[in-house]
Amino acid sequence: EYDILSIIDEDFVKTYIFLKLENQNPKLKFLFKEIDKLRINGNYTKAIDKIEEVIENYPNAYAFKQYIEISCLKLNDKAALEKAERAIDLNLHPSLFHFYKAEILVNMRKFQKALESIEVTISKNPNVLYYYVIKVLILISLKSIDEAKDSIRKVYENDKLEKENDDIFGYAWLRFIENYFHPLVKIDSKNEPMLILLNYLIEIAPEDYKLYDQKIDILQFWEPILYEDLFKTINIRLHLKEDAFYRDLKASLLKKRGQYDEALETIDSAIEIKPNKSYLYLTKSKVLLKLKRFEKALVEIDNAILNDSEDRDYYRFKTKIYLKMNDYKNALKSIDKTIEQEPDVIWTGDDAEEGGAELPMVRYEDEFGEAVIDDDTLDDYLTKADILLKLERKEDALKTLEEVREIAENQNTPDYVKKVENKIKRL
Repeated sequence: EYDILSIIDEDFVKTYIFLKLENQNPKLKFLFKEIDKLRINGNYTKAIDKIEEVIENYPNAYAFKQYIEISCLKLNDKAALEKAERAIDLNLHPSLFHFYKAEILVNMRKFQKALESIEVTISKNPNVLYYYVIKVLILISLKSIDEAKDSIRKVYENDKLEKENDDIFGYAWLRFIENYFHPLVKIDSKNEPMLILLNYLIEIAPEDYKLYDQKIDILQFWEPILYEDLFKTINIRLHLKEDAFYRDLKASLLKKRGQYDEALETIDSAIEIKPNKSYLYLTKSKVLLKLKRFEKALVEIDNAILNDSEDRDYYRFKTKIYLKMNDYKNALKSIDKTIEQEPDVIWTGDDAEEGGAELPMVRYEDEFGEAVIDDDTLDDYLTKADILLKLERKEDALKTLEEVREIAENQNTPDYVKKVENKIKRL
């Protein structure tokens, strides 16, 4: 049940020992495919029911793994913990379920018990670096800083990889930081130990630009934003390795603080580095809009569209500029162009690199199913209706609202149907 995975990304290539569970039973493979569909659709209750049937008739590691992961998605740590302990009692896997138990206990903030579980995990399999990383997290949470620092150094030194004379940290740290401390979570209680960890790693390896990337991810979502520390970290990151993305981020933060001239200077320097990156022109257009330099803002958003003619956000922002100018005729043309574009999609599934399953930002009805349009796209119809009202075309506005209500009804999004109906009533 162990496999050696080769992790390949633009920044690193590393062979890393981790857990990969397979099922050779054809009937079970079919069942788990059905369960995967339910997970994709967010139908966790049905997925759990199906897994319970599998566990009752054919207890196996993969079924328990699925049950635990779905329970965690449902934020049901108690159910996940019970299944992890039952899998341990059944001796279904040497280390996996001790590891899951440790992670669940961390989520429950039972750090001393989590430490005991992760130490059992490591004793069962001392070759997986990620286990030591979780131990570091637990030790930091227990305020055992000195012991945590020793473990941090040990893992860092064994999980480092050289590529093109560029030292960067490896997969164990990356998985830990990006999975456990997802920046969008915005939980300062989790970010604080993350900063402790990253600051110590930076002491160990001050030239490792990837560490600054992760620190920036934490700082930019801190509430309130720690601007001085964030700007300092971005500047060090840019000194170590130039990157238009971080110049763009810096410009956006300067705009947020009302420092528009500095923001323009920063975004211009990013465009010099990567003149074909459309999102840079969007940022510049946003700064110019703040300065009420409408014509120049239009020029820059057109540059963004020139580089990427299929991004809804660019047409959407162009509509916003026209609305600020009270130019409703051009705003209508722009919002129509927005609606013409395909909704955003993500790629999922084992074959994602070869094409995989194309999923919308929300959900699917069956294996590939009917795409459900996201709220941002539906909102474009509401914007169109508002513009038509400004042009005194009330009948056309009502037709647009009826159209979007029908879309929302067909895809079974009742909250949005209610939102549209309220707007129709007001008219």
